[in-house]
Amino acid sequence: MSCKGDEKLRSSISIVYKTHLNPEIEISRFAYKEHASSDEALSIRYILNFYEYMAVGISNKVYDELILKESMYTSLINVHERCGPFIDVIRKNGQKTAYCNFETLAKNWVLKPLKAK
Repeated sequence: MSCKGDEKLRSSISIVYKTHLNPEIEISRFAYKEHASSDEALSIRYILNFYEYMAVGISNKVYDELILKESMYTSLINVHERCGPFIDVIRKNGQKTAYCNFETLAKNWVLKPLKAK
């Protein structure tokens, strides 16, 4: 749960959110080499790597999925939705399995969403 205090993660999520809200910017553009060192591209990769690591930990029973789902559901689903076009470009450019654990986790959570308590 130390990720809740991860300022870089929170900042990166904010950058992705602002990028998503800007109708003049396609998030997929940051997957291309010419934008790879931009703040946006670095933020997107930071978030995706974080969630990929978390998804691998869940699938290997290192992390408790229910605890993470209850505390990170909305954020994870939003990041997956917003970064989907970025992931698609990465895969088309040769990294066929990029972020596949994250994607599987997000799709599973969407199929079984949190219930209101």
